[in-house]
Amino acid sequence: MNRQRIHILLIEDSPTDAQLIRDLLAEAMRISLSQIQFQLTQASRLEEGLEQIRRQIFDIILLDLSLPDSFGLGTFERVSSIATTTPIVLLTGIDDELLALDAVQQGAQDYLVKSDVTSSALLSRAIRYAIERHRLVTELSQKASELEVRNAALDAFSHTMAHQIRGPLSQIIGFTEYAESTFSDELTEDLRHILQRILQSGLKMNNMLSEILLLASVRSLSDVELFPLEMSRIVAEVRKRLRLQIDKYQAELIVPTSWPTALGHASWVEEVWVNYITNGLKYGGNPPKLKLGGKRTNNMIHFWVQDNGQGIAPDDKSRLFKPHSRLYEHRVKGEGLGLSIVLRIIHRLGGEVGVESKVNEGSIFWFSLPAASEEEAAELQGTQTSK
Repeated sequence: MNRQRIHILLIEDSPTDAQLIRDLLAEAMRISLSQIQFQLTQASRLEEGLEQIRRQIFDIILLDLSLPDSFGLGTFERVSSIATTTPIVLLTGIDDELLALDAVQQGAQDYLVKSDVTSSALLSRAIRYAIERHRLVTELSQKASELEVRNAALDAFSHTMAHQIRGPLSQIIGFTEYAESTFSDELTEDLRHILQRILQSGLKMNNMLSEILLLASVRSLSDVELFPLEMSRIVAEVRKRLRLQIDKYQAELIVPTSWPTALGHASWVEEVWVNYITNGLKYGGNPPKLKLGGKRTNNMIHFWVQDNGQGIAPDDKSRLFKPHSRLYEHRVKGEGLGLSIVLRIIHRLGGEVGVESKVNEGSIFWFSLPAASEEEAAELQGTQTSK
């Protein structure tokens, strides 16, 4: 039968409390029929305990926060700074529970009020659970670090490949446009159709590369500094970018004369509007009528694009912001990355996304951003006035 050996360091200055811990562990070993063996090392002062930690490896540390040479949260901080890979369970008096909770928030696995430690089963369970929790947290942390490294490598690869592909792709698009315009009178209908297909595919690939680069940039920045957004300028720039599509669909865009001031990253928010308005053009009515707006609610600003399309069934809403999900497959072809990028961007900026829709009544796609303070909004207004 396999025996679980647990080496414990007890840092406790009270001989009575230390003996109680020894007795309870001995009882727990008797009850477990030798399946668990606790090996206890005791230190009565903090410095003595730290020296023990430097000498050998323990599976767990039971730590009294009130010692002759150290008291309070500083006791835990000193032990945890040296025993960085060892779970720590605190032993406290009734008056130290709030202190113990602070330590748990800083990394302690658990705490036990000494007056409640009267059962060998409770003590044994607390020790084993703390070790297991620490193991799981350590594994998750390692996997998160590995995933972060892999994501960074993937983003770097995506960024490099996207830039390398864009060079020859630009030549394909450029030469196709040149051939179509220069030799227009000499082209047969079939050749003209082929050139248009090449150009459309090239532009579609260029959009996909832009999305890949945007995803890479959103994931690669660990900290994003938020600035007050001049939303009227951002939306105006979006309309310029989409003017050909707006004309193609003969769409009507209704834009407010003023906007509440939100915080964000201007180039990213521009892409959010591009995705929302593009979807409104594709899936809106015939012709599309899109109404844009913004409103402050508590400390957030909610922005939206309302369309006059056929609406979205309730079962389909949950798929909208997932990669490679697309509604109305028969109407629009594409890779379906846009709304998943919107979700990633807005979450990085501290906001939320969503959709409200009823079948045959159109849809409202919305996103929220943190609201700027009155001072930030006034400063932005002053900058706009001085331009």
